[in-house]
Amino acid sequence: MKVRILLLITACFLAILAYPVFSQDETSEEEERLVERTVLVLDPVNFSDVEGEFQFIGTLVSDTINLNLEEVEYTVVSGETWRPAAVEAEFDETLFLDKVRAMEFAAALGADVLVNGVFRVEGDNIIIGMKAYDIFTGRIATAVTKTGPAGVGIYDTIDEAALAISEKIRENLKPLPESVITVQREEIRVETKIVEEVVELDKSIKVTFYSDDEGAELYLGGSQFVGAIQDGKLEYLTGPNSFLNFEIRKEGYHPDTVEVEVRTRDIEVDLDRLYWNTRWEISIGVLVLEPLGAGTQFRYFLIPDRVAVYACGGLYFLPDTHYFWNDEFDPGSFVVDLKLAPGIGWYPGFKPTAPFRIFIGAGVLTSFMYVTQSDPLFVFHFAPEFQFQVEWNLPRFRFFAASIVNPPMNYWTTLGWTSTPDFRFELGVSLKR
Repeated sequence: MKVRILLLITACFLAILAYPVFSQDETSEEEERLVERTVLVLDPVNFSDVEGEFQFIGTLVSDTINLNLEEVEYTVVSGETWRPAAVEAEFDETLFLDKVRAMEFAAALGADVLVNGVFRVEGDNIIIGMKAYDIFTGRIATAVTKTGPAGVGIYDTIDEAALAISEKIRENLKPLPESVITVQREEIRVETKIVEEVVELDKSIKVTFYSDDEGAELYLGGSQFVGAIQDGKLEYLTGPNSFLNFEIRKEGYHPDTVEVEVRTRDIEVDLDRLYWNTRWEISIGVLVLEPLGAGTQFRYFLIPDRVAVYACGGLYFLPDTHYFWNDEFDPGSFVVDLKLAPGIGWYPGFKPTAPFRIFIGAGVLTSFMYVTQSDPLFVFHFAPEFQFQVEWNLPRFRFFAASIVNPPMNYWTTLGWTSTPDFRFELGVSLKR
C-alpha cells in the first residue's frame, strides 16, 4: 500500500512540473497573431459597346473595393503603388485578365490575393463582374456579378459590387497566422469555397431572370450567391455552351430550383412564382349537391404545408327531399343548418410544391338546425366527420374539391343515435399565408 501511495505522489509531482511547459506552448499558439490577407485590386477592364467611353469607371470600382477592404482591416496595395509599377513593368490593361501574369504582378508587390474583372455599359445599364484569386493556390476564391442602372444610380451599383466582393473575400479568404504568411507562403493551401465559373465579358452570355418574387435570391449550385431579383429581374453573365443549376430562395417561401442551358446567345428565363411556406389559410366553399349552402374553413399548419389543425363553419339549406329524413322525423318545408367542425389532417407524402395534392382530415361535427315544422324547433346533431380533399395547388392559393362524410352513429336530439350517414360534396378556394 505504501508503495502505491508513493507512486501516486510521484506521478502528481511530475505532472505539476510538466504543466508549465505544455501550457506555455498552448498559450503561445493561441496568442499567435492572425494577419489579414494582402489584396491587390486591378481596375476592371472596360468592355462597353462604345470604345473609349466610361474609362473612369474602372478606377472608381477598384478604389471603392479598396476602401471597403480597408474598413474590415485588410491590407491593400493602393492604386498609387501598383499603377506606376504596372507602367514600369509594361503590365497594361490588355494583361489584367491574364490570370498567370496578373498573379505574378500582384505577388511581386507583396499581395497574396488578386482581384480583377470587367465591366460593360449597355444602354442605361451597367454590368460589373469581379473575381478574387487566392495567389497561394492559384484558384478562384469567389466571384461576384452585379447589374444596375448606368445613369445617376451608377454609383450605387459600384458600391453594391464593391461591398459584395469585399464580403466574399472576408468570408472565403480568412486571416492566417503571421508565421504562415511570412515564412511558409510557398506551402500554404487555404481552404476556400471554389467557384469555377470564370466570367469574361468579351465572350460572355447574358442570362436575364424575370420573377414576380421581388427580393428572391439566386444561388449557383445551391451555395454560391449570384444576386437578388430587383425590379422584377436579375442579369447573370456566364460562358457559352454551359449548363447551370440555380436555387431560388426567399424568406417565408419554399425554395425552388431551375436549370438553364446556355448556348451561344443571350437568353431570358421566366421564373415560376415561389410557394408560400404556409402557416395558415382560409377557405371558402360551396356545396354542389344537396344540401345547398356555403362554408368557410380556417387551417393552421403545425408543420408548414404538411400537418394542419382546422375549424370549419357553414350555413346550409336542406330541402325536405334531403335523403336522410325518414317517417320518424318530418322536417316540414326546409331546414337551416349551422355546422361547426374542428379537426386535424395531413398531406400523406405530397410535397408542398406539388401541383396536385390530397388532404385527409378527421374531426368532430357539431350541427345546429332550425326545423320548420308546424311548430318550429331547434335540433342538435353530433357526429364524427372525415374529409377527403383533392386540390390544385398554386403558389398563393389552391382550388379544392372535398367530400365530407359523417359515418353512422350520429346523434340527434329528436331521434337519438341513428345509423344514417350524411354526405356532402364541396368545391372551394383557399388563400394561403
